[in-house]
Amino acid sequence: MTTPFLVTSTCSFHFGTASPRALARQAKALGYDSLALTDRNGVYGAPTFIEACEAEGLRPVIGTELVYGPAPGLADPGGGRALLIATDSRGFSRISHLLTALAQPGFEARAELLRDSGGLAVISDDLNLLAAAGAEGFYALLSPCNRPLWRSLLKTGRQPLATGEVRFLESGDQELQRLLVAIGSNRTVAGRRPARPGRLRGCLP
Repeated sequence: MTTPFLVTSTCSFHFGTASPRALARQAKALGYDSLALTDRNGVYGAPTFIEACEAEGLRPVIGTELVYGPAPGLADPGGGRALLIATDSRGFSRISHLLTALAQPGFEARAELLRDSGGLAVISDDLNLLAAAGAEGFYALLSPCNRPLWRSLLKTGRQPLATGEVRFLESGDQELQRLLVAIGSNRTVAGRRPARPGRLRGCLP
């Protein structure tokens, strides 16, 4: 089975609902031989996740879902996201640098990724980033949650990577996840549209 790459845990504050250990146990039960942990703007769960994967006989894949704000001068004023997977030790260092810099005023994540993506696989649905990037190391992210963008993403000519967005383990956890996101964004649950992420049940998609 294909390794799920967009997987968040309780270490994604106000976003994930399952612990790194629970994710590893479920992946093993489903017959996966590897699993990624890509928490939002952090790698706090990596040590626990690596231990849990070793205990379950899984190969851990470590990265982060880098979520960033808009850059000045772009026609599209919105921010974006890029799934960063470390392909070597240099990639781990690069992720650490980017996450540290993300909290600094004026930091432009797009520009920094374009300047240096060494040691990383950069998988994104940010059309501005993909249009400006070089030929190597950047991929188009296709997920059930960004389906309206699929045609535009495929037109970029980037090799696509399709993955579910694993935010919870059981269907009953979806309401908890919506509540956490609402709290984190200072909105009501009623004001948020239900998400369609993959579940680590029939999804670990």
